[in-house]
Amino acid sequence: QGQARPTTTTSVCADDGSDYTYSETLSGTVRTITTNHCPNHPWTRINPNDAVNGERTYTVPEFPMYDESTEYDLSAAGGTVGTFYSGAMLFSAFAGPQYPLVDYASSAPYLEGDTFDECGGHGSSTTEPSYHMHIPPGCLLKQLGDTAGSHSPRIGWADDGFPLYGPRGNGGAMMKKCSRKSTPPFL
Repeated sequence: QGQARPTTTTSVCADDGSDYTYSETLSGTVRTITTNHCPNHPWTRINPNDAVNGERTYTVPEFPMYDESTEYDLSAAGGTVGTFYSGAMLFSAFAGPQYPLVDYASSAPYLEGDTFDECGGHGSSTTEPSYHMHIPPGCLLKQLGDTAGSHSPRIGWADDGFPLYGPRGNGGAMMKKCSRKSTPPFL
């Protein structure tokens, strides 16, 4: 069933969430987030990678501003685009350079979904913190009391400082993907 964990010089996160750390401070107009990226919930190793313990600090603006002159295309950008309160990283839908993101069938949730644990996350390294999610964090949403009839709670911060919320908007309506494109693929 389980796979043997390789011996490394890094520390693997406790699989029950007991070594989770996350803190935020505000100073002036800067929010500083410090986490060890160990999830605050149980996690299961389904692929060859672990949830690796390693402290990282991020700084984001306390009052982010939309800048119409700056556009960032996530269809070819992998890696971290935010941090959840649970300690997990938010990764974009991009599954890697070998899979150009053009539709759902080429997205990380589709291609890697069978490696997501019971909370919706997985690791992508055995040596660096990489426990992440490409989908809404189910266990965190449950911890924060998310219900079908109300707006989802704030669940973390995007790398640009904007707040992250769960999948439900006003009155519990499921949010739809937004796009500036008017023809498929809507990315």
